Amino acid sequence: MPMSDKVKFIPFHAINEFMTEQYQLEVLLAVFVNLDKVPADYRRTIQDYVRKEVRVPGFRNANQAPPAMQAKSSIRVFERRPEFVAAVLAGWAEMQPEFCSSVYEFLLERGWKLLPLDANRTKLPGFLTRWSNAEGFETLTAAYREQYPEWQGADNDISLMVVWLSGRLPVELVDTSTEPLETESED
Repeated sequence: MPMSDKVKFIPFHAINEFMTEQYQLEVLLAVFVNLDKVPADYRRTIQDYVRKEVRVPGFRNANQAPPAMQAKSSIRVFERRPEFVAAVLAGWAEMQPEFCSSVYEFLLERGWKLLPLDANRTKLPGFLTRWSNAEGFETLTAAYREQYPEWQGADNDISLMVVWLSGRLPVELVDTSTEPLETESED
């Protein structure tokens, strides 16, 4: 990539273009059910957005509603607020440390350039837009399942963890055999 080109980011809530409403709900429900396992900074951000922007019938404070009701009522906020998305995804990733770590190692072994595993990805302005066309979601999930046959989670979870840890969404597919991604040109 020529140095004159600017690195492009899109806001975190752009991930909704890649998620079904059902999967959004699954991720939100996983986070709300396990909110006590979410690191305090992310939990505080999530609860602040829920308090300010989520309405659950029968509850003055949506944070007092059952997790399933909070999750369902939070979908609109998840679709519009990049900071909320970042906190939810960071919390979702951190509450499953073994899976997070295995996907991280998997991507490193495949030659992906990543921030350190413990980096606070919520501080980024969003997702990078360039993605290797040789590393589609189907390819990655199949390779991950082959490398970690004991893992029984959903393909969507693998894809979401790849997106979160890489800080990328496949908006602009790039032939990396002829054109490196942003971070690869810096090495």
